[in-house]
Parts: sequence; C-alpha cells; structure tokens
Amino acid sequence: MNSLKMLRKPLKAFGIICIIICVKANANPYNHYQLNCDLQNDSMNVVCDYSIGNVYSESDYFLLSNIIPIKWITNDNNPIHFTRFGDTVRLHQPTNGETLHIAYTIPITYYKTNDGALCLRRENHWYPYRENELLTASVSIGAPSYYIICGNESASQHTVNLAYEIHLIMLPKDIYQLEIDRTHSRPFYFYHDIKNSKRDTCSFFLTFMEAYDFYANFFQDSLSTYPMHIVEIIDSTFTLCQSIQDMILFNDIFLAIYEMMPDYSWVPHEVAHQWWGNRLFFEYRDYAISESVTEYLKLQYLKHNKKGYEDQIELYQGTIEYATTPLPIKDIHDVSTQDASIAIYHKGPYRLEQSNLSCPQCELDKYLQELFASHKNSILPRNDFLNMTANPSLKSALDKWISEL
Repeated sequence: MNSLKMLRKPLKAFGIICIIICVKANANPYNHYQLNCDLQNDSMNVVCDYSIGNVYSESDYFLLSNIIPIKWITNDNNPIHFTRFGDTVRLHQPTNGETLHIAYTIPITYYKTNDGALCLRRENHWYPYRENELLTASVSIGAPSYYIICGNESASQHTVNLAYEIHLIMLPKDIYQLEIDRTHSRPFYFYHDIKNSKRDTCSFFLTFMEAYDFYANFFQDSLSTYPMHIVEIIDSTFTLCQSIQDMILFNDIFLAIYEMMPDYSWVPHEVAHQWWGNRLFFEYRDYAISESVTEYLKLQYLKHNKKGYEDQIELYQGTIEYATTPLPIKDIHDVSTQDASIAIYHKGPYRLEQSNLSCPQCELDKYLQELFASHKNSILPRNDFLNMTANPSLKSALDKWISEL
C-alpha cells in the first residue's frame, strides 16, 4: 500500500514545450499577451508584447522563472531598468505607455524530456505574469518538425481567450505518432511515443474516451468541440499524470500501473478533472473539494461501467487502516504525507460514497451537477460547496463528511 500511495504523489516534471490557457475568476487587471516564439537549436527566443490593464508604478513587478535570461524590457520605445530576485522582476521606473515589450531566451534543454519532447507549463513560470490577473493570449510559433499542442487546438498559430494558464507542448514528429478518434463526444488526439510501441495502448486510450463520455453525460456538458489531447511522455521524472484544460499528460509509469490494474486505475479521476477542476475551479489547495470529490466521481464511473467498483471500495477500506493519525479532510492543505494522502484520496471519497448510498434522499450527484452548471468557469468556494444546498439531509451529510476524523 505504501508504494501505491507514493505513486499517487506527483513526480518532478522535466520538460516538453507546451502552451495552454484557462479562466480564473474574480481576477484583475485584465491583460493581453502576444507571445512570438522562435525555436533555435537549444533555445527558444521569445518576445512578449504585454498590454497592461493599468499603469505600472515603482512597486509593480511580474514573475518569470529565474533560469530564463531577460534580454531587454521596453515600454513602447523606451528602455525600462529592472532588477531580478529569484522569479521576481521589478521595474524601476513608472511606465506610462500601454504595452511592455519583454525579450527573453528559454533554455529548452531544461524543459526537454528523455524522449525529446518539450514541455512548458504554467507552473514552470516560463512566461511573464502577475498574480491574480485575467489574461488573453495570442501565441505564434513556427516549428514544422513538431506537433504543437495549444490546449483546445493543435496549430502553429493559436489564440485563446479568457485564460490564465499558458501551457505549450511540442512533440517531435520523428518520435511521436498521432492517432485520431472522432467517434466520441469530441475528437480525441492520442500522442504515443513510437519507441514504446510494444505496449498495447488501445484499451488504455479507450478508457479515456469512455470516461469522457460518461462525465459529458453526467454534467450534461461536453465542454468543447476542439480536440482533447492525450499525451504520453517517456520520462520517469515527469509528472505521473496531470489533467489540464483540454489535455491530459501521463508518463510510462502511469501506463504500467494501468496495465497492472486496469479496472480501477486513475484514468477516470484525471478525466473527471476536465470538469471538476479545469472548468470549475477551487480555492488554493482545497484538496477536500477538488481531489476527494473527483475521486468520488471516479467511483461513479466505475459503478456505472461495472468495472472495478467493488475492488476500489476494498482498496479504500484497506488503505484507510494504514493511517497512523486520522485527519479531518477540512484541515488538509498538503498531501505529501501518507496520512494526508490517505485522508484525501481514500477516506474522503469512501465516506462520500457511503453517505450517498445510505442517504439517497440527499441526491449528492444532482447537487454536484447543479454546482457545476452554476459555477462553471469560476471558483467554487468551500462555503458555497457546503452551504448552497437547500436539502437539510445533504447539508448534514456534507458537514459530517468534511469534519469527522
């Protein structure tokens, strides 16, 4: 059990080049980026035209990864003096123009995976940004020898509106094979490392599509008509699996785990995040609402498809016994310890399911569907999750679920 628990923890990500974007509600100022990218050997030169939503002052700053050298910053045609401390870049003169122009060079070898893919994700701080800002972005990059994935569209030039997360992924065409399936609720693009071709991924990819169709029906929303990108990364140091808007990235260890226990793998959990986490957002590190509920949604898929539900329940029950210190999930903001991980990923969903089975009048599934419909593309605060229901039985069940040991 301990080894399985450790696999649940995200592994350190290396790299691929990737650009994606999402919505963050109640944020300002509202800014616009134009990212012009030029890939050359082991680096990518970027000029960012950054339309600022209000006038910068001496106290203003933006964030950019400290491993990325800045060439220059101008305000319209005027050079701007700046200093750096870690990821923080401070400007040392007020900027009265409407646009900052920031030129910098990304050392792509730092973001390259073992199979030659390039991955720049929002958490890498690879583009300049200010906290709590709502963005639109236009991205231009020419790299014909790569598959370029920009969230909800695969193209060499890409524009996405209402976004705060920017991810760019580039996969070398001589290493990756692209398979397209158009038979489900939206097109699925599967990117598979050719060197890993001995593994049969057909049933693995089919699980993604089955889970997607289930949640599209559950929430009555297929989210988009653009392709859904499922990307394999052959690099053991890369994130085990990550669900970001219109894309799911996984490494070969994740695929191996699926092969060992396909009926109750983590695939439907990551697919459920496309709705519960990537279209409906949560307060920072609110693992009870984001992760425990997503794991509960996985249970509903397993139960509906009659595959692995009983085994999953048995796994929860067995793993809960390994907790040395029972924790209420309401107080957990870090899942790096075994007890916290067990509470969020095993005890939380298990108890939600038991409440759902013992209290059919609570109508938990209906409530989750209503919350998604009312809060889509915005943040769902915990208090709203606990208190918006008019059903007293459900209110009591949720209060008990989040507070009990």
